[in-house]
Parts: sequence; structure tokens; C-alpha cells
Amino acid sequence: MDKLYPNLYERFKTEGLCPTCLMEMELTPRYSCLNGHTVCYRCKPYYYACPTCAAPLDMEIRPPPMSTPQPVHLMPHPMPSRNDHNPSAPPINDFLEHERRSWEPPAPSASQQLETCSYSHLGCWVKIPEHLRTLHESRCQFRPHLEEEQVPTDLHHGHDLVECSYSAAGCRVRTVPWRRSIHEKYCIYKDKFQGVNEISESLASATIGSNYDPEELVQCKYKRFGCMVNMPRRRKHMHELKCNYMSQQGDVDNNCFSYPSQPELDPNEQVECRWSVYGCQVRPKRYRKHVHEDKCNYKKEEHMHELRSDYGNYRGDVKDEFFSYPSQPELDPDEQVECRWYEHGCRVRPKRCRKQIHEDKCNYRMEECSWKHYGCSALFIPTLRYTHESNCDFAPR
Repeated sequence: MDKLYPNLYERFKTEGLCPTCLMEMELTPRYSCLNGHTVCYRCKPYYYACPTCAAPLDMEIRPPPMSTPQPVHLMPHPMPSRNDHNPSAPPINDFLEHERRSWEPPAPSASQQLETCSYSHLGCWVKIPEHLRTLHESRCQFRPHLEEEQVPTDLHHGHDLVECSYSAAGCRVRTVPWRRSIHEKYCIYKDKFQGVNEISESLASATIGSNYDPEELVQCKYKRFGCMVNMPRRRKHMHELKCNYMSQQGDVDNNCFSYPSQPELDPNEQVECRWSVYGCQVRPKRYRKHVHEDKCNYKKEEHMHELRSDYGNYRGDVKDEFFSYPSQPELDPDEQVECRWYEHGCRVRPKRCRKQIHEDKCNYRMEECSWKHYGCSALFIPTLRYTHESNCDFAPR
């Protein structure tokens, strides 16, 4: 049985473990009794006698002395010689000569290829090697969203900034003139602005008789039911669709009223301008006719013709009565006069014969509200027309 189950105390002694706490005690002080039983220094304070035979633990066994090697790195010793050492730094004279010379970029290799910038379609002419493409495109002055994503390397322009063409739709970006076309290609308000233009063109394509003025004030179709609104002819159909008196038509039989049927006109047909009798040779499409006539260079000729006719008739009426009036001084057509928009900042002094043409195309030109016949006297730049007329207090609702 002794061979089958070895003595546990002998096994602890062989392994160098304390029989009480089972911790290593080979390299620490330990205590023994007369019978050779041992305990470690950790368990000694808890026992006054041997836990196995109750004999006093009065024999202290010190751990065996260990010879520690002397620290070599603290002792003075000569530096080992190295005959094959090659310094990485150049000689001092070569280094100083290199520092005195101005820096020059390294010469490109013979196989290096220059690539065009990704924004070359926007105007960038720079050609760069492939390893510098990403760095250049992150700082390129022709990148689309430069105004929204400013970086420290961007140029700071001191001259006047211009607004985006889509400012009427809500864009608030102001950029330099040469970047205006680049920004407008990627402007987020472009689709919204084009949608508004399509609605305006669809409204302008409403068929209007060629003998009628689209700005002429006409009465509502439901006037006999109480509507007193007067609107431009081009807005008549839109008003009648929303008129508050339309529901009061009631049981009135529309067949009792005979309205002449208007022939359906092709909106894409090319027609003559209203001012063709005064020299205009433009043939706009029918749905763009009134837009062209509002901006036609010959529009003012009708008013001048009426003044000349009235003046001629007036002279014929008074000729027989022998009244003499002081003759008007003849104005020099080459005299330089001030522009109509001088108060708004224009400093151009065109010739008198070119004054009207300059004022129609002047950069400081102001436009009047479409509802001026209703009492609106506002003047604004052309790009703010849509914003003003959408909120105009005089616009018919």
C-alpha cells in the first residue's frame, strides 16, 4: 500500500512546497521541528508548535546562498574596435557645401509621364505626374465645390464677387466672375431654378390672340357674378381657375351664353414680332412672343411714332391760325449723356444715339414689378424679379 499511495509529506518536501499553504518555500526562510517537519515563513506566525507533531518550531532554515553575477554594464570597459565602420553622414565640407546651395527639385526620370488634371474640362491646364495627382486635385482652383469647401491654399480674391445665376431659387454663393460658370454647372439649386422656368414657359405658352396685348388689363369671366378683379390677359385663365365666384355660377346654363370658339394655335409656330412694322425682323415662337416683345429693341418706336404723329397733327391744326412757337433746339446725336441708371452706380456716358441701347443692356439696369399697374413702384435687379413678385403685396391672389 505504501508503494501504491506515497507519503504526501515526502511529496511536498520533494517539490519544495509548504504542507500548510501549498506555496513554494525553496528560496525563502522556513522553520522546522525536531521531527523534521517544516512550514514556510508565511505560516509560522499562525502556529506556536508544529501542526503535525505539536513540537516547537524553533529551528530556522535559511535559503541557500545564490551567487549573483557581477553587473558587467556598470564596470568600466573599453569600447570595442570596429575596423569596418562606414559613417552614413557625408564629410563636413560636402555637407556645408550642400546646405549653401539653393534647393532645386530633383530631375524627372526619362520615363515619367505627365497626366492632365481631372478638372481640365472646367479650365485647368496643369499637367502633373501620377504621384502628385491627388495632392493637386485637392487644392485645384478649378474644383467644383471650392466655395463650400475652403482650404488654406485657396487664393483670396480682392475684386468684386458676383452672385450665382440661380440666386432667385435660393443659392447664396458669391464667387469671382471666372468661377461663376464652374459653380453653376454643379449648383444644387440648378434643378429647382429650371423647374420654375419650365412652369413660367408653360404659362407663357398659353395661346393668346396675335392682336391682343398680353399685359392689357381685362375683366374676369365671372364678373356678372360679382368678381371685380382686373388682371393682365396672360393671367386671365389662371385667375378664372381659382376665382372665388366660380362656385356661384350655380345652375346657370352655360349653353345660354354663346362664346366664339378660338382656333387652337401651335405654340411652336414662328410668328412676326408686334414691332415688325418699326424694323424688327425677329420671328419668335408663339409661346415666346410676348417675352420677346417685352425686350424688343424696337418697342420704343411705337411711342415715338405716336408722338411724331400727334405733333404733326398739332402743327397742321394750328398752321392756319398763324401761331408761332419757338423751335426746339436740335440735339447732337454724338453728345455724351449720363445713363438712366447713374444713381444706381453706372458711370458710363454713352452717346445720345446709343443711350437707349446701352440702358437696355446696362449692368446696373433695374426692372419694374409686373404689378406696377396695381400700384407697386418697386425697382430691383433682374435676378430678384421672381423673389419679389412671389411676395409682392400688389399681386392678385
